[in-house]
Amino acid sequence: MNGHQKLLRELVEIFLDDSPKLLEEIKLALKRKDTEALRRAAHAFRGSVSTFAASQAAEAATRLESRAIKRDLRGAREALQEVQAQFTRLRRSLNRFAFPGRPAARSRRVGRRASGRER
Repeated sequence: MNGHQKLLRELVEIFLDDSPKLLEEIKLALKRKDTEALRRAAHAFRGSVSTFAASQAAEAATRLESRAIKRDLRGAREALQEVQAQFTRLRRSLNRFAFPGRPAARSRRVGRRASGRER
């Protein structure tokens, strides 16, 4: 494996560790109707998925972010469902790409970065 592949695998691992936390922040902000927290979390999630050119996931996150900026949460639940669906698709694709031959459930090291350091 060359250096580029190692770097990409590490980026995938970081994304797979961090994105579920961002999704939880989005859900909590939406539940609390906290538009500023929703804006921040949706913006961060959009940036993360954009790293992997996941345009559909980024567009769904942009819709959430826009709703939060306008302080109008109508349609936000539907946008969240789309964000979650797109994340699921992206996660599966990244797991297959970065960890070929491994079962999906074992494709990421929970609580560890690719370098082996604890978080």
